[in-house]
Amino acid sequence: MATITDISNHTGYSLSTVASVLRGATNFREDTRQKVQNAARELDYEPNWLSKALAGASSMTIGVFGSRIDVPSSMIKIGSIENVARKADFLTYIVNSPISDFESQQKYLKNLLSRRIDGLIVNCLPQPPNGQILKLLENVDIPVVFMDMVPKGRKNCVSVNRVNAIVETVSCLKSLGHKKIALIAHELEIETNNLKISAYKQAAKVHNIELLPIQDWAYQRKAINLGKDAYALITKKLKKIKNVTEFPTTLITFDDDIAVAAIKALNDIGLSVPGDISVVGFDDSNIASFFSPALTTIRQPRSEVGKAAANMLLKMINNAEEPIMPAIFDAELII
Repeated sequence: MATITDISNHTGYSLSTVASVLRGATNFREDTRQKVQNAARELDYEPNWLSKALAGASSMTIGVFGSRIDVPSSMIKIGSIENVARKADFLTYIVNSPISDFESQQKYLKNLLSRRIDGLIVNCLPQPPNGQILKLLENVDIPVVFMDMVPKGRKNCVSVNRVNAIVETVSCLKSLGHKKIALIAHELEIETNNLKISAYKQAAKVHNIELLPIQDWAYQRKAINLGKDAYALITKKLKKIKNVTEFPTTLITFDDDIAVAAIKALNDIGLSVPGDISVVGFDDSNIASFFSPALTTIRQPRSEVGKAAANMLLKMINNAEEPIMPAIFDAELII
């Protein structure tokens, strides 16, 4: 890999001139800057960001930290973050934290911060009762953006308003004659899942639809594949119900993969979808558009959320003068 010395030898300029031009100094003639920059490209020069960070300069790295980073919706958001960061010549560190192990969360976060990142995006992180993670983040000296979580009093947040789409979903179910809903809920520690539950509870109450007890249909994720746990839960619950009239008329899930698992579970015990029971997904993932019968789902703009979070963070890193305001996107019912 080429060094500043190699560029100096190639161009005939001093080490100090080459270093200054590569740092972006503008007090040099245009032909001098062009010659140094062309030599850097020709020799495939890459700056030593670690050395720059140790010297107090930008490391040109950002971090993404949170739970549930391994699920499809988070992967798409993180993909958008990486695309934006890459175009700005930033490298992205990604840390997936245990969802309920708060001690490990703090350990991983401190480890990430020790790598001298220039900014941090926190994704969908559950909080312990005394909020140690938020307290830790209050004391960091780098910009932080919260994605899919809105800590009280924070404006540096990017979130999705799912309430209107959930209300529309329940209204649609009511118009189709549905009377009993079961929420296949999981990971109740996550703020976004609790917000979904609250919205469904309120909408069911308004439309006079029975919402079965949440805990009866909730499960704790054990497998990497969310659908595997959901399949086991649904199969077990429905086999225990002897009277068909006691079946829920709709199963509502928090993820399209779980919705597909629910449909398989129903089919495997001899029930048809949507003939006997309807299923509603969430995310409008790729699988939803190819599934037959078409999967009713709620689309959330995952790519746009990731892009907005990255742009907000870069703006904060670059000390933009305009004030940082929350970015809120709307979810949409897809039938």
